[in-house]
Formats: sequence, C-alpha cells, structure tokens
Amino acid sequence: MLVAKNQRWRAGPTVVAIASAIVPYATIPTEIWLHRGGRLAGEWRREPTSDVRDRAWHDRLMRQLLRRPWILGVLVMLVVAAVFVALLIIGPPGGRA
Repeated sequence: MLVAKNQRWRAGPTVVAIASAIVPYATIPTEIWLHRGGRLAGEWRREPTSDVRDRAWHDRLMRQLLRRPWILGVLVMLVVAAVFVALLIIGPPGGRA
C-alpha cells in the first residue's frame, strides 16, 4: 500500500500488487510487470512537491512516516498484533468443536 501511494498508482495495479502478496511466488511476475511498466521508478516522496496531490492529509502523513521509519515499523507491528488478537478472539472457522 505504501509503495502504491508513493508512486501514485491507480486502483488496478494496486489491487493486483496486494492480491499477488497472498499467492506464494505471485509477487515475482507482478514485480516484473510493474517494473517494465515504469511503476516502480522514482524515489520515496519524503518532501512535498509542487503537485496539488501532495497537499492531501494522507500524503502529509505518508511523508511524516517515511521521514521516521521507526514509527512506521511500530505502527505496522501494532496493526499486525491487533489483527492476530482479533482473529484469536473470533476463533476458528466454523465455530468451536
């Protein structure tokens, strides 16, 4: 998601990239496709540009997190932990045996 936001991808490539992360080894042809299409070119946008799209709140948040990667890492760990806790509380599919 962060790469898609940074590179300003449309919905199509973003959905393909996220879906390829679910299927083992599907990221390899997806990355080749994205690279050939020039969608992976460029640097991380840590500073605002003259582009109007850089004024959105989520772009400002992304730049802040890219400038402080340790905060981004902590947030990712907290989200993963929260998802796993929720899944453990919900329990196995089909209910309890």
